[in-house]
Amino acid sequence: MLNNSLIIKDLSFSFGKNTVLKNINLEIKPGEIFALIGPNGAGKSTLFRLISGLLPLQSGSIEVGGYSIKDQLNQAKREQMLLTDNPDVYPFLTGSEFINMHASLRGISQSTVKKDLPKIKKSFPGLNNLNELIGEQSRGNKQKIQIITALLTKPNILLSDEPIVGLDPSSIISFGEIIKEFKNEKRSVLLALHTLEFAQKYADRVGVLNKGKLTIISDNSKTDLYKLYQKYTIQ
Repeated sequence: MLNNSLIIKDLSFSFGKNTVLKNINLEIKPGEIFALIGPNGAGKSTLFRLISGLLPLQSGSIEVGGYSIKDQLNQAKREQMLLTDNPDVYPFLTGSEFINMHASLRGISQSTVKKDLPKIKKSFPGLNNLNELIGEQSRGNKQKIQIITALLTKPNILLSDEPIVGLDPSSIISFGEIIKEFKNEKRSVLLALHTLEFAQKYADRVGVLNKGKLTIISDNSKTDLYKLYQKYTIQ
């Protein structure tokens, strides 16, 4: 069985004299949805960039699917997919080219893409033309293209930074069903978001990140996230 876990130990990171993350420890197990909440500037996007290898480690360790980000970066990258908070990635590609590129990198055949893409696309209304350049699409449609790619390629570990910003209500529901499907397939999901209702509904556990420090709440179902957020972020 594949190791679809994400393990972070003693992780700290600074930009110059500005410490962004302070001694972060987190393990997300296979089949778990973990939601990371916190104010702007708390370090959520920095953490995602470290996990995905876009920023170099300074201290601590990260394992993605059993592979070390420091020593086995290429293998660790193959285990995961990052949905960014700014979905204007590769604006010079069309939606179809973006999807096919990721499918090819993950060894998914074009015949499989042609078979699966139409039914996946139906879950996201308003995305009519995948042959337009990504740079010319609306923010919501750019986000949908990223999500469709994740659903089609099914990485073992899904990282999603502000996944539902700009999505219409129907697509938000579709995304929620997608991550539930990932959970059922024993894949791991890490979300960073400001929408507490979504975190309350779909996450197994929640972490509050504020001023670089992470507080983990083990039982999300019995937690009032509004009170929790105020407790750890309003000081």
